[in-house]
Order: sequence, then structure tokens, then C-alpha cells
Amino acid sequence: MGRFTRFLAGGAKLPGMPQARHVAERAVAPYLRDDLAATLEELRQTRLDLQAQIEDLQRRTTELAEANARVERHQPTVLNAISTANGASRLVRRELGQQISELAELIRAVGASAGEIGPAVLAEMIPHIETIGWLLRRVETVRAETLFELRYGRDEAITDEDAVSQPPLTRANGPIRLNLGCGHLPIEGYLNVDMRPLPGVDVVSSVDKLPAEAGSVTEIFSAHLLEHFPEEKLRRQLLPYWWSLLEPGGRFRAVVPDSDAMLAAYGAGTIGFQELRRIIFGDQEYEGDFHFNAFTPRSLAELLDKTGFVDIRIVEAGRLNGECLEAEIEATRPLLRDA
Repeated sequence: MGRFTRFLAGGAKLPGMPQARHVAERAVAPYLRDDLAATLEELRQTRLDLQAQIEDLQRRTTELAEANARVERHQPTVLNAISTANGASRLVRRELGQQISELAELIRAVGASAGEIGPAVLAEMIPHIETIGWLLRRVETVRAETLFELRYGRDEAITDEDAVSQPPLTRANGPIRLNLGCGHLPIEGYLNVDMRPLPGVDVVSSVDKLPAEAGSVTEIFSAHLLEHFPEEKLRRQLLPYWWSLLEPGGRFRAVVPDSDAMLAAYGAGTIGFQELRRIIFGDQEYEGDFHFNAFTPRSLAELLDKTGFVDIRIVEAGRLNGECLEAEIEATRPLLRDA
């Protein structure tokens, strides 16, 4: 044993070692190569799986970012719609509750003395019935505005490119009578115009870029539109533009809140401050429900006179329309010899 140890310590080689190593390599190497190849394949597959997971995470991250952007974009609309619904609900509850109480009193009075006060009760009921009708129309308008904003958002208004692309209106089907800013309340017999493609809208256009040629329009009508524009925009741009679209002798009609009547009613205590504030500044329940101007019949008549209209006539003043006391005014573009 000691001699064998000294033999190894001296660096001597055992007889047949190269042959033994060769035999071992021949016997073991194929298995090692197979194991290494399998390991490399597993690593390659693991890398592919990790790459796929990274791509999936990137895709999900992009989708989440897009979803977040959509939420942020539509959040004002949703909040505005919720505010609209809440405001409408409060208005309906308050007004209908008051009307129901008053009608109940009238019913009791009728029951007490139907023969004596029947006509008087009927006369008292008519304004309440009209107010309830206005409330129902108001609720329908708010409902339609809410659903429209929830479905389409606030970016559905027509663009300048869209306005330019529309063909000009012609008289092929008769005189051109425009109802500007009709919203959800189109009028039969008119071409109803609004910036949004709402049900009943015939012409989708802004009111300052109408697809109509100068001197081609027979009548321009608007209801509760003028108060949505600042005074200078009306005086310098809109009224002269509408005047130019009318044919000689063409008619301009507008309905606006009557500030004279509203302030007088507030001073007399027949309407409250909240009603006055809502009419002057708008209900502000949805986009586009804000007022930037106020008129008296006289102030609007003077504005139309300065624009060049003639035959200015106040059709109605202090007319009740729901909570609003409104005025209606009409004027004419002069004939060529009078222009």
C-alpha cells in the first residue's frame, strides 16, 4: 500500500489510464450532450415564455392606460349627467309636490261648492296645468340631454371641416325657414338646426356657419338661443350674419327670457330668488345650459334696430312658460330700396 501511494505521489501514471478515460468519454459523453441539449431547450422555452408574459403585460398596461384615459375623458360627462339627473329630480319633486298640493286644495273647493265656483276653479287650474305641461317637457329635455351626453360625450359637435363639407341649402323644396338651436325640440315646417346630430335635427351646423347662401333664407327663428351668447358676439357677428342670410323682406323671430317681467315678478314676490337666478344664468344642468346674456323687450329691439332690421314688433312680453316669463320679438330685413 505504501509503495502504491508513493507511486501516485510521484506523479506516475497507472497503466492504461488514457484508454480508460477514452472509454469513459465514449460511454458518458452522449448522455451529457443529451442532458445539455434538453437543458438548453428548456432555457430557450423559458425565455420564450417570459417574453410572451412581458408582451402580455405590456399589452395589458396599454389597455389599462387607454381605459384610464377614456374614464378621465368621460368623467366630466358622467358627473354632469349625474348632476343633471339630480337637478331634474329635485326640480320635479319640488314643482310637482307644490302643484299636487294646490290641485288638492282646488279639488276640495270644488267638492264644497262645485256649482258656485266651478268656472273660477277652472280658471285657476289652467295655469297649473300649463306649468305641469312645461315640467314634463323640461324633464324630457333634460333626460334627452343626459342620455345624449352619456352616449356620445361632449365632443360630438360639428367641426369646421364638417360645416364646410355640407352642401348649401336651396329652395328646391320651397322657402328656407330655419329653426336655430332647436336641441331636442324641433318644430314642424322648419329646417331644424343644431350643432349635434340629435333626433329631429335636419341640418347639423353651428349657427355662425350655416350652409346657406346670402339672401336665400325666408325666415330665421330661435327660441331661448340668444341668451347663450355674449352681447358683443351677437352685436358684431351673429345678428349681422343672420341679417345677411335673410332675403329682402325676410323675417327674423326670437323668443328670449323677459328680464323686465322676471325682475318685476321678483320684486312683487311672485317668484323667488332661485327662480330668478335660474332664468338669468340658466339652469346649468348640462353642457350648453348656461346663459351669458339677458334682454328686455326694449333692449333686444334696440339691438335689432342697430343691426339694420326694420318693422320691429314685440309680439309677447311677460308670457308665462313654466318658470320663465318670456318675450317674443320679430323684425324684418328691409327691401332693397329700403336697405
